[in-house]
Amino acid sequence: MEDNQKIINLFNKYISNKATIAEVEQLMNYIRSGSEDDYVTRLIEQSMFNQPELSQDIDREKRLAATHETLLKHINDQRPPKSKGFKIWTYVITAATLLLISLLGLYFLKSMRQPTKHRYVINAKDIEPGSNKAMLTLADGKRINLNDTMDGNIGSESGILIKKAGDGQLEYTTLEEQSVSMKSNTIETPNGGQYQVRLPDGTKVWLNAASKLTYPVSFMGRGLRGVTLSGEAYFQVAKDKEHPFIVKTATQQVTVLGTHFNINSYADEGRTVTTLEEGSVKVSSADRAMNLIPGQKMVTKSMGNMEVQQADLTSEMAWVNNKMTFKKSSVQEVLRQIARWYDLRIEYHGTFPDDTITGTIDRQANLATVLKIFESLQIHFALEATEKGKKLIITP
Repeated sequence: MEDNQKIINLFNKYISNKATIAEVEQLMNYIRSGSEDDYVTRLIEQSMFNQPELSQDIDREKRLAATHETLLKHINDQRPPKSKGFKIWTYVITAATLLLISLLGLYFLKSMRQPTKHRYVINAKDIEPGSNKAMLTLADGKRINLNDTMDGNIGSESGILIKKAGDGQLEYTTLEEQSVSMKSNTIETPNGGQYQVRLPDGTKVWLNAASKLTYPVSFMGRGLRGVTLSGEAYFQVAKDKEHPFIVKTATQQVTVLGTHFNINSYADEGRTVTTLEEGSVKVSSADRAMNLIPGQKMVTKSMGNMEVQQADLTSEMAWVNNKMTFKKSSVQEVLRQIARWYDLRIEYHGTFPDDTITGTIDRQANLATVLKIFESLQIHFALEATEKGKKLIITP
C-alpha cells in the first residue's frame, strides 16, 4: 500500500509536469522492476479517462499517445532559453520521453498478455436513478420477477392472496379460508431497486435498494410475527398487542407491538441502526436489550456493542421520501449509498480527504447531478462500463 501511494504521487507529478529528474527516474525504476505492472497500467488508463477532450474516444492507444503529446507540449512551453541550464532541460525531456516509452511498452505488453475486455467510458448523464424492481421467491422456490409481472393476482398460499397492486407494490390479503402455515416468502431488491410490501397482518414495509425481507405467508397460529431483514427497510407495523412483531437482522432483534421505525443493516456499513419514528421498540443484541423512544436510534456494531443516540429523523427516513440526505457524512458513506441506488461498483485509488458532506439529493436525479457534490472536494472520478456492470473509479 505504501509503494502504491508513492507511485500515485510520482505518476501525478509526472503527468502534471511537476516531477523532478530524480522523481522521473524513481518512477522509471518502479516500471523496470515489473513488480507494480498492474497498478501502473491502471494509472495510465485512469489518466487517459480523465482527459475531457478524449473521454469519448474508446481507442486507448490514441489516448495514451495524446497524453504524451500534451505532456511534451507543457514541457516545451516551459523550456528556458538556451543557457547553461539548456543541457539539464534536454535531459528532463529525454527522461520524460523514455518514461513514456516505458509506459507504452508496459501498456501494450499487458494488452497482449490479457484477453480483450470490452470496457468503455460512459457519461454520468446516461445513468438513471433506481426504480421499483424486485424478485419474489415463493415457498415452493418459484421465483417471480415483479418488474415483468402485470398488476393483479399472482397466486395464493395457505388462504392468503398475493397480488401486485401497482407499480412497486405487493400485497398479501387474508381470505376467509385462511389456514395455519409455516411457509415463508422472500422479496429481494437489487442494487438500483426499491419496493413496498403489505404483509398479511396489514404491516407495511418499504424496502430500499439491495435489501431482502423474509416473512411468513400467514401469521395465523403463530405467537409472534417474525420477519428477517438484510439491507434497509422502513416499517409501519399493524398494532396487535397479543402478537408482538419481531425483526431479526445479523446483529439486532427489534420487538414492537405497533409502531413506525427504520432499520439499516447493510453488511458493508459495519453496523446496524434502528431508528424510531413513532411508538416504542425494544432492541436486543447478544445478551443485552434496551428500549427506544421516538427520536432515538440504536447503533449496534458487529461485535455486539450497543449505543443509544439521538436521531436526525429527516436524514434517517429521507430515502422513504425519495431523497438522500446527508449530515456530516463521510465521503465513503455517501459513495456507498450512491453505489447501491445507481447500481455501481466503486473502485477507490489513493486516500480520501477528511471532509464531510451535508445536503440533500433527489433520488430521481441522474448520476451526473449527484456527482457534482464531489467537485468542490476536488475528488476526481471516471465511469466505465464492463461485462460486470458499471464502475465508478474514485481518485483524490
